[in-house]
Amino acid sequence: NPSPVGSNVIQQSPVISPEITQSPTIEVKPEIHFHAPPNPTTESTSALADHLMAKVTESEGRALRIQSLEQEKAALEKTIEDLQKRTGPKAEDALQHLEAGDPEKAKALYRELAEARAKEGEAANKEAAEFYCNLGALAFLDSTEEAMSAYAKASELDSQNANAWNRLGHLQFRIGNLTAAENSHNKVLSLGNALEDRSLVAMALGHLGVIARARGDLDTAENFHKRALTINEALNRKEGVANALGNLGNLAQMRGDLDTAEELYNRSLAINEELGRKEGIAIALINLGRTAEARGDLDTAEDFHKRALTINVGLSDKGGMAAALGNLGNVSKARGDFDTAEALYQRTLAINEILGRKEGIAVTLANLGTLEMVRGDVQKAREFLVCARDLFVEIGIYDKVTKLDGWIADLE
Repeated sequence: NPSPVGSNVIQQSPVISPEITQSPTIEVKPEIHFHAPPNPTTESTSALADHLMAKVTESEGRALRIQSLEQEKAALEKTIEDLQKRTGPKAEDALQHLEAGDPEKAKALYRELAEARAKEGEAANKEAAEFYCNLGALAFLDSTEEAMSAYAKASELDSQNANAWNRLGHLQFRIGNLTAAENSHNKVLSLGNALEDRSLVAMALGHLGVIARARGDLDTAENFHKRALTINEALNRKEGVANALGNLGNLAQMRGDLDTAEELYNRSLAINEELGRKEGIAIALINLGRTAEARGDLDTAEDFHKRALTINVGLSDKGGMAAALGNLGNVSKARGDFDTAEALYQRTLAINEILGRKEGIAVTLANLGTLEMVRGDVQKAREFLVCARDLFVEIGIYDKVTKLDGWIADLE
């Protein structure tokens, strides 16, 4: 007999770090619709970036919440501003296509500029690296691999470019390469210390904490997040404070200290509400829902997750929607409503597969496996759990591998 439902759940838990929010996603393969802005020549940089970022949240494989889309938008705005300053037919053509939602001409222009500068030798490497960063910001709209390649080239040309290392680290984490991501964020940390840039240090510490947590090294993760919190408080970086509090809350919850977790989540929620950060509010609500569920208060948990789902629907944040849906599936399973739980898990799984998010896929497969355990279908349960285990091995999240090995052994 499997252990109780509540103990056999791998939570769909959004993790926030200085610039990011990691949350899983909803819907079957979404269609992509682009409409050129009514007056693209006069549209503001910010509005154009918003228009283009819709492509990230709707297109196949782009809505991963390894980091906040706010940071991606900032990188895109910088690229748009640079493009708007350029003259000549190629730049004008690139901007016109970009305003219509097609980044290919702009990518081609920056690839041409970057390659030309790189050929000029070491003196031009810094400028070439910036061009590759611009290419990476544009490539993020349609291709993770292309974006990662561009940022890798930028960091190769200019090893002191913290932005290139940071972006590269995000994308490496996104595809499940934790070791490479750790190396990239350690480079950012080193640069931040060398430049005495405390905001850069805090950002790197937060991301290193997320990586340590993913590996199950909670003590190391806690150390990173506490250091990030101290720096963000000293700098009065409220968003960074909210994120660090949320990350520390996740660690407390993983250790079973629900009172501390709830306190930290509520503090994070209050700051996000003060800042009007809807994405941060939704994450805090999901985390509070997980705490309520862990206490057995399923009605409160459901209310938190539904509120988060409503916010994420309004934001067109499919990553956030999947996080809420996955947790609603956990609530349904805890109530014994297995059919509803299965439907919610399948919706979450479909989107995580669309997004190519291996951790989200593994989490949902594990939850489907434990659902089949309580239903008594040993064969289906084993299939789900083994697939989940293999994905966690591939990613390098070994604490969950150990947990799944135990569940698989129980089936025997």
